[in-house]
Amino acid sequence: MRLVTRLQSLFRARFERTDASAGRRVGADRGASLQVDLPDQAGWQRALESLPAYSFFATPRFVNAWIRHFDPTARARVARIRHAGGGWRLAAFVESRISRLGTLALVGVPDGGYGVVGAGPMPPEWLAAMCSVLGTSRVETIELTIGPGLQEGEPRGVWHAEQTAWMIDTHEGFDAWWNGCLDKRVRRQITRSEEEGVRTRACGVEGLDAFFAMYEQSLRANPKRTHSYPKAFLRDLIDGRGPGEASLYLTYRGDCVIAGGLLLRGGSEALAWIGAMDRSQGAVYGNENRHTSVLRDLVASGARRYNLGAAPALPEVAAFKRKLGAQPVPYHIVRWQSPLWARLRTWQGRQQ
Repeated sequence: MRLVTRLQSLFRARFERTDASAGRRVGADRGASLQVDLPDQAGWQRALESLPAYSFFATPRFVNAWIRHFDPTARARVARIRHAGGGWRLAAFVESRISRLGTLALVGVPDGGYGVVGAGPMPPEWLAAMCSVLGTSRVETIELTIGPGLQEGEPRGVWHAEQTAWMIDTHEGFDAWWNGCLDKRVRRQITRSEEEGVRTRACGVEGLDAFFAMYEQSLRANPKRTHSYPKAFLRDLIDGRGPGEASLYLTYRGDCVIAGGLLLRGGSEALAWIGAMDRSQGAVYGNENRHTSVLRDLVASGARRYNLGAAPALPEVAAFKRKLGAQPVPYHIVRWQSPLWARLRTWQGRQQ
């Protein structure tokens, strides 16, 4: 307790100076070739609307809904870094208090969602420059997931790990996917599914009750699923306003829902999220039917990529995604830790 009191006294004045001096244009690096600023929510929304494709997770709709349902004391933070050559990146964070000292963690965004959007090429140093601005004396850690295509080369100046997402390229059309990418056996399964009368349709919040009942059943049946989301949170995503779109796809056999999932759209970028199925109906291939319907709709709406998500340490899931015609594409998870707080935490551990 005495350690906490001493640290509070030592850093309180410095924290207050940091807060008081925070401005919109807050930093530069590499001889002014990189500039960092902190947009407000209106600027955040305008940045997203200027892009043909972006991550739904990096939208105000997702970040603000997550804060309302999971951490009401947190707040949304946004940082944008521009390069003199015209490229830029914007990162959306949830800022949470993590200690009695008032120190903070920035997570962009929670639960592994892609927290970065942007356009044009950027030097690998952009992340370190952003962290140097955001990493004030109050911030202990900064974590960020950078989706496919938004990082050229290995990030510099931060800890990072490369992961794999499974992507289906839709720009050549539905027939090109069906005939050239889809596994022949899966193609036959989908045809059989349709012959059995299985059908998938897109819906809004009116389908949430049916989906959520199946989702809860899937969670109970599979203890390895560590993330679970309340119905009210999913409702907010579907009904929310602003850039991006969240919709449900439900697969029926007769009047019975046998599979379903959320589709998250950011312009021409689409991601399959939170799928569930009735395993007793596995013989009629409801999941395969659902993805086929989603792809047909995506192509018709001009989407360019369908992201089936990652499958870390799940070889059977990865194999299923590959059979659907998805290809592995790398993305990055990065983490910055304050050297000051790392030393203080080490010292604190030695004193206990």
